[in-house]
Amino acid sequence: MSALNERQLATKIHQACKEKGLKQSVILNVLTKHKGYRSIQAADTPAVTDDGVDNKVDVSKEKLALMIHMRTDIYRHYPQYDLLPITLSEVLDEPEVDAGDSLFSFFFNKAYSDILDVIPALERAQYLFENIEILIDATEGGVDSSAKGFIANSPLANSKDAELVDFIVRELHECSEGEDDKQGSQCQAMENAYHDIESLLDALRTPFYEMQINQLKEMMS
Repeated sequence: MSALNERQLATKIHQACKEKGLKQSVILNVLTKHKGYRSIQAADTPAVTDDGVDNKVDVSKEKLALMIHMRTDIYRHYPQYDLLPITLSEVLDEPEVDAGDSLFSFFFNKAYSDILDVIPALERAQYLFENIEILIDATEGGVDSSAKGFIANSPLANSKDAELVDFIVRELHECSEGEDDKQGSQCQAMENAYHDIESLLDALRTPFYEMQINQLKEMMS
């Protein structure tokens, strides 16, 4: 049986999900049938080589299956996802997606490029939004995101998530530009972003993802 590359395998999974609905059993079925098994139960039995050594699990396929689960949950649990100018079926297996919403795009793309860091990055973002809102609330008239030293004197100083920092700075600038109540507009923007992140964390901080991510870490170690 000829081997499929990742894109071909992603296409197979995508087609199966489109036809039957996105379920773990559908994804597992595609993966196990590609390996020549009739069921996941048969696939659970390690294949033994002539030398008596168990074949290793293909980490890339396990990672791909988890990516599909995670991207689907990020999309479906993002507030007002129906207003995004994309549909999940169009972008599910695309490495880089521009959804017109930089916060959504940041985490949707991270689920492809750095899947093990998605949940920790969400938690870091939650901390940033909460503390930036506190910082703004303590100012008179809001923060000037273009002022020299703003980042250095804020919780953003220790953040290594450059794209996320860019989003915050841009959001603070855009939401308060021309507004009489700059401080109120900035606090509201950070509160909205905080709740968006909270919705994603509620979807991903579950026993299922904890188990899948731990298993993937073990296979990659």
